[in-house]
Amino acid sequence: MKEDEPIADMGDVSDPIEPEISMSKAKAAKKAVPVLDPDVFGDVSVELSASLGRGSMTVKELGNLASGEVVSLETPLNGLVDLSLNGRIVARGEIVAVGDKFGVRITEIVARK
Repeated sequence: MKEDEPIADMGDVSDPIEPEISMSKAKAAKKAVPVLDPDVFGDVSVELSASLGRGSMTVKELGNLASGEVVSLETPLNGLVDLSLNGRIVARGEIVAVGDKFGVRITEIVARK
């Protein structure tokens, strides 16, 4: 291309471009889950934690706890466990035994807001 040759006629570039997207396409795009490339993100570390539940007590009760005592949680025995990545709840599941350890079977993926 020569130096004095125009690149292309772009028309009036001051007009905003408004793409026409149907509502169904917009909804589908909103629900789309991005796929992370394992070659790029595969070595990134995140912290996964499982929360069985919560309870409340006074500082006095906390100070009186002894080894072997049971702390009652508000979660029912068959309640779901929250799974968090870096402190943000991303899924819920059931506690399962995996050999001599515990695991969580995912039953629900938490939708992003």
